[in-house]
Amino acid sequence: MASIERGRRHGVWSVTVGPLGEQLWGYWYMVDGVKALDPVNGETQRDGLRYDNLLMINGPSSDPWTFKQEVPHGTVHIVWYPSSILLWRDFLADYGSILFR
Repeated sequence: MASIERGRRHGVWSVTVGPLGEQLWGYWYMVDGVKALDPVNGETQRDGLRYDNLLMINGPSSDPWTFKQEVPHGTVHIVWYPSSILLWRDFLADYGSILFR
């Protein structure tokens, strides 16, 4: 976990991390023990009950995370179901490949 510091001159909070590798990174802030998203970054992901901000660091190694318009894509089906083990609703993501249509 990185430490956040408040600047003396303008009171702006900042954090320095890294170096980070080329890939899609998820992050969030903890403010007084409560998880908070970055209000100036609209790039987010949802994974069930969790939300995270996203940061892409481009380069040759990040190619698997880069969206490519020119290739055919399959279909994603999200199925929600009640989980008797977890005692809440959970989901299953079915990634239907273009090859199996």
